Amino acid sequence: MYLLSQIRSHAEADPGRLAIVFNNEPVSYAQFWRLIEGRQRSLAPHVSAGSLVLVCTRDLLENWIINLALRALGVDTSALGDIRQTDRFGERAVAAVITLDDDPRPGLVLPPGAVHLTLSPPSRQTFGPGAPLPPLTCAAIAGTHFMLTSGTTGAPKPVATRIGGSPDSIQAMRAMADVVRDPDAPPPSDVMLCLFDFGLWSAPGYLRPPMCWAVGAGVVLDQRGPPHLALEWPGVTHVNVTPIHLQRILAAPENALPPRPDLRLAVIAGSIGVDAWRETRRRLTSRIFINVGSTEGGLWARSWALTEDDLSWHTIAPDRVVQVVDEAGEPLPPGRLGEVRVALRRQGSASHLGDGVETAEAFGDDGWVYPGDLGELDERGRICLHGRVSEVLSLNGVKIATAPWERQLRERLACDGVCIMSGRFGGDEEELHVFVETAAPMPMTRLVEAVQSTLRGFAQAQIHRVDALPRTPLGKVWRVELARRLKDGMYRPAAPDPIEALRYHPK
Repeated sequence: MYLLSQIRSHAEADPGRLAIVFNNEPVSYAQFWRLIEGRQRSLAPHVSAGSLVLVCTRDLLENWIINLALRALGVDTSALGDIRQTDRFGERAVAAVITLDDDPRPGLVLPPGAVHLTLSPPSRQTFGPGAPLPPLTCAAIAGTHFMLTSGTTGAPKPVATRIGGSPDSIQAMRAMADVVRDPDAPPPSDVMLCLFDFGLWSAPGYLRPPMCWAVGAGVVLDQRGPPHLALEWPGVTHVNVTPIHLQRILAAPENALPPRPDLRLAVIAGSIGVDAWRETRRRLTSRIFINVGSTEGGLWARSWALTEDDLSWHTIAPDRVVQVVDEAGEPLPPGRLGEVRVALRRQGSASHLGDGVETAEAFGDDGWVYPGDLGELDERGRICLHGRVSEVLSLNGVKIATAPWERQLRERLACDGVCIMSGRFGGDEEELHVFVETAAPMPMTRLVEAVQSTLRGFAQAQIHRVDALPRTPLGKVWRVELARRLKDGMYRPAAPDPIEALRYHPK
């Protein structure tokens, strides 16, 4: 396994070099290698190459040690942040589920035929002083790791990656750094990337660390609570944040967040508004990047947010083909809103494991990935994302399936239809829109009460009563057309009847 050979090489060349800082405690490459190799030897009698093993522990350091040890043995892996997700693997048999004796995960239900392996925490292994580094022994084919993504469907689905199995799998991911030139960036081996508490079930949590360890760089992981604590480590050079992470960082007291002008901050899984951008520049760093991609399709666009315009418009990677298409799959001209599709470059991500229907919807059968985004191109070939074409909300980087809420509202209001959408349709901030389809009179107070009691946790929304929603020939709500109308200003709070709208603040 290429990644493990690189980790061992760094351990041999510079034993004290930092591989991980976990909860503000350093772990050198030599320590990291010994911990992985020791756990590999202890697991070897209990697992078989080609089988699937689920690792169910909340501790990120222990998770990484176990994961790399299993993959070195040719075992396929997945890390579960939620013990209820053991049933997400379709017809693929699960051979074992691993927990730690100090993190038993009560309520865990084993998949049929799976055994339960309880381990002592791998990081507590001890080694004799001055002992030579153990050799590298790996299976002929490294195991595959399955991330769990909900981006296109709203429900977690396993997506495969072989990153770290070969040099090519690392280089394909690193190529994205060249999309936006950063001439003052430190050499790759000097990078210290902060990933906060991103789990191994997520794309950033699993794909970024191998890119660092392959070149001798370090990773900061922190599960102590407030995310700004992770920035206490003085050597951090790069940060990946979701909009929610950034919101929590900026909520820290003024004196708890010293400026870091050389820090490079990449926003992932969503974008940020002008206010958050300005506050980040004032309090932390002006080196802000916006990454655009999906778990299935990888990264495919990026922007260096030097101006407010850069928060919305992103440069497409030179080795990716991205189109905005209409309902017939025909490319649209610049300025026209449609569905985004990305030419498939697998990067090890091949399918939603065990679900052929949703795999077909996300990946298509024509060489394209359909990540579920609404977007438009400009004359310069840049792309702007406005929201979702799929039945999923994306608010501050959090993906939420809309179908349960839409069904509850439809039943509660006895209306013809409900559609819930989020996106950037008229300004810099994400908006939440609720459309209620009914020709019958319905007081706005009733609509507000129903929405407030169903969509809890949102700061505000716009509610629209419409006589008829645009629909496809099959009768489904035509979300792209609805988004076009929002973007064109048809549905605004001041609009006259028969379209009513109201901005509200939930109780």
